Amino acid sequence: MNILVFVKPVRTNLIYPNENRREEYSINLYDMLCIQKLIQLKEKSDIHITCISMGTRVTGQILVRCIALGCDKGILLNDKEFFAGSDTYATSNILAHAAKKIGYDCVVCGNKSIDGETGQVKYGIAELLNLKHYSDVLDILEADKKFLFVKLDNEKEERIVKIQLPVMLSFQQFSQNMEGINLFKLKAASQKKITIWNAGDLGISEELCGSRGSKTVVSKITEITQNRNGMIIRGSLKEQAGFIEKLLCTKNNTEKEKV
Repeated sequence: MNILVFVKPVRTNLIYPNENRREEYSINLYDMLCIQKLIQLKEKSDIHITCISMGTRVTGQILVRCIALGCDKGILLNDKEFFAGSDTYATSNILAHAAKKIGYDCVVCGNKSIDGETGQVKYGIAELLNLKHYSDVLDILEADKKFLFVKLDNEKEERIVKIQLPVMLSFQQFSQNMEGINLFKLKAASQKKITIWNAGDLGISEELCGSRGSKTVVSKITEITQNRNGMIIRGSLKEQAGFIEKLLCTKNNTEKEKV
């Protein structure tokens, strides 16, 4: 079974703001969970895991880490001329073209990226590939040539379903656990060649990718900071309740005076 995993490179300082790490980019935490679950599945099922990432050549370092974790192959989609400036719509087109070129039984991705938080690309890929999409996956329990047994969470209950292939899955949760990556595995993974494809390799029109293929334009980015004051209320429960009641009454009276 051929499983494709879309992996988003994220700047390491966004994931580990209080740590001084050597690598410039890290695996998106939602995608990390996908990889870990698939590695566990690989131990008991005959699957081949191909990780696909889109970005600069520097971001290709995360694909080496994917292989060090236990994935089989890494493909970097890199084209400075045609891929730069892609929004979620154009990105979906690029990734879908890559999936068609490789071939697949199952496509997997994380719920969203921690730097964008839109969570839109997975739906775009599923639509372009005409795949049924399950977006509430907790785990993949078993795999054979035609079906997957998957644990889902629909917010009301967890259930296990038998899903016919091909299909697209996205995991709800994320993982910060980097256990399994060590220097020996990284060294061995670095010896494997990362395949690099551009727009020509994918056969994608420039009208479908980059800024020309994007439906949205970012005109301005503004950082919003919120300053909040806090206080610690001490005393017995009765004294604390009385203090809060007094604060609320004071606030209500002030608002009435303004009216």
